[in-house]
Amino acid sequence: MDGDSEAIRWQELALDYWDLLVDGAESIVYRLMFNSLRTAYEPALPALGSVLAAEVGQAEPYRLLAAAVRAGDAATARAAAVRVLTPTAEALLTALASIGDAS
Repeated sequence: MDGDSEAIRWQELALDYWDLLVDGAESIVYRLMFNSLRTAYEPALPALGSVLAAEVGQAEPYRLLAAAVRAGDAATARAAAVRVLTPTAEALLTALASIGDAS
């Protein structure tokens, strides 16, 4: 598997992870929000896979988040979610800024 294919596959696995987490929340609001996010995000994976590799490249924050959710530890779950999602948010904002600068 080449680097781009691997980056895309990791992103797909991350989406599967969040899908399971949303299922566990048993919230129709989270489900609808996640479905909308996934619908918009999946077509962009080939372009964004390598840009967003920092998020999925670190499995430990995902494990910590899952353990905190299982334990009902909201504070740790929130901190772990921030740790997982911050690299993605920063990478997306940087990529969008560079696109804006180029146009």
